Amino acid sequence: MIFGAFFCCEKQDFTVISARSQNFAGGTVWSPSGTNYSIELKAERNLVNVRFLAVWTGQKRYTGIEAQCNGQNVEFSDISKGETISVSFTALQNNRPEKNNDENAADIPDPADAAMFGDDTKPPVEFSGVALICFLEKGKKKFLEIQEFEKLPAQMRP
Repeated sequence: MIFGAFFCCEKQDFTVISARSQNFAGGTVWSPSGTNYSIELKAERNLVNVRFLAVWTGQKRYTGIEAQCNGQNVEFSDISKGETISVSFTALQNNRPEKNNDENAADIPDPADAAMFGDDTKPPVEFSGVALICFLEKGKKKFLEIQEFEKLPAQMRP
């Protein structure tokens, strides 16, 4: 019984400090619009060889994500307990009539993505929040769920 309780209380890799989204629109005809997402995470333990791979919002996967720690890209990096990691990505909408889809979503996976996630762009695990982050630590795929995004006021760009 004690072993079961101890196993369930295992510490998470990250705590979500903040998660924000901000819609934007271009100020000219056919300008792109979309949503910028930014997520701040705190490492809850020392992490080895970390790489952020993808984020899902709903059923769409985004692989063009940026992750930084202390101003450096997190690309197979070691992260110390207590450090803050910034993860960001953009869901870009091209407003041209002939191409009105989410350009940054992985609708057609590239071969590297297919090797990691399969041919399906749906999340590999079920989640109840608004987003799911996939990252590697020491080659092992892990997931972190984001429960909600604080919506910032929309931004109109020139």
